[in-house]
Amino acid sequence: MFAGPLPSADVISFGHVLHGYSETVRRELIAKAYAAVPPGGALLVYDAMTDPGRKQNLISSLSGLNIMLEMREGFEATTTQCADWLRAAGFVNIRKRHLIGPTSMVYGRKPGRPSRSNDGY
Repeated sequence: MFAGPLPSADVISFGHVLHGYSETVRRELIAKAYAAVPPGGALLVYDAMTDPGRKQNLISSLSGLNIMLEMREGFEATTTQCADWLRAAGFVNIRKRHLIGPTSMVYGRKPGRPSRSNDGY
């Protein structure tokens, strides 16, 4: 994912990946995802992100401490930070969702309408 562009896809998912890297690297990978998805495509990021609106963030906070010990530049971002990174890359219709346990997801779409396929699918 670091060498060259990401492969083209309608949806790209970063699951439990970004937390090990610096903010600069995260922004670069999100920008690569933006370039790889077509208009109407989406990026999903899910991890043990902390959610400032949730009172019980103990597991996410502990996960953040753990990743900081394992990876020199790693940290658990907040869902708001992640949404801001997607927005800065050009994604729109950004949503934040708590999934299960400590895991939350932030997702957004690339502006534009998906192209219609002529292959019958």
